[in-house]
Amino acid sequence: MINKFKSKIKDKKGFTLVEVIVVMTIIVTLIAIVGPNTIGYINSARTTSNKATARAVYIASMQVAADAAMKNSTLATEADLKNAIKAANLLQGDAEAILKDTTISYDPKNYIINSVTYLGEKYPEDGEVAPAN
Repeated sequence: MINKFKSKIKDKKGFTLVEVIVVMTIIVTLIAIVGPNTIGYINSARTTSNKATARAVYIASMQVAADAAMKNSTLATEADLKNAIKAANLLQGDAEAILKDTTISYDPKNYIINSVTYLGEKYPEDGEVAPAN
């Protein structure tokens, strides 16, 4: 009976070391090719999302500034403008977090929004025309 088990063990074939190394080399090569591309897509998506958020804040800022101009009310600082955007509930999502990471270039005398920067992404970019209201 013991001889029967020994013969079964001897007949079992496994992978050789060379086969395992070849498979591992193929897997590592695929990871090396796919990894940077995936990271590039993630960064591109993040940039596009931040630009879209900056554009949304820009449009909300324009609306608040236009309302303030029509009512002859003052929005003296960027903080006043951000508070007015929050109060008007013009942004989807967590407006507090979005506006915390946002810089608004604002001319309070003329109620003009020059640009909005959200997490390093600016809207409108240099040379880009802002949307007409």
